[in-house]
Amino acid sequence: MLAKSLVINGTIMIYEIDGLLSYLKELVLSAQSVQTNAQAPYSGFKVGAAVLDIHGHVSLGVNVERCTYTQTTHAEQNAIDSLVAQHGPVAIEVIAICGINQPRKINRYNISLNDIIFPCGHCLQIIWENCSNKNTAIISDLGDNLVAMSDIGSLLPVRFGPNNLNLNVFEPRRA
Repeated sequence: MLAKSLVINGTIMIYEIDGLLSYLKELVLSAQSVQTNAQAPYSGFKVGAAVLDIHGHVSLGVNVERCTYTQTTHAEQNAIDSLVAQHGPVAIEVIAICGINQPRKINRYNISLNDIIFPCGHCLQIIWENCSNKNTAIISDLGDNLVAMSDIGSLLPVRFGPNNLNLNVFEPRRA
């Protein structure tokens, strides 16, 4: 199994998809399979996402572009919002995304941050607000049977969320 570490303010590990635990591999394959359903007529950049909650529920999402761009729905947001719509507020355990739009061959022994498509800041914030801790895993498909894996704490090191407002989104609010 290939395991390479890139250090930023946290760790990003590179794995072969076949070396992942089976449930993580299935999550990546789900993100890959739903990606083709994305609606990206303006950018042509299709993204698929699959999110797994702490109870084992999986929800899928894709980006849906609008001509105004500002009303575009991101794949990660779509998957998390669908999960909440189906099961109510629940903490996510892991999210996998696939943003590879063309077959590509990367140098698996010289992978840089530019080779990795992790969620944007908007989506990192949404992931943070829907996870129970900073160890929630984020997996990005690199193509060529490789993935990059990190966690929300590494990718969003300075976080603002419900706890800063003394809120717990997983518990009903009292009147």
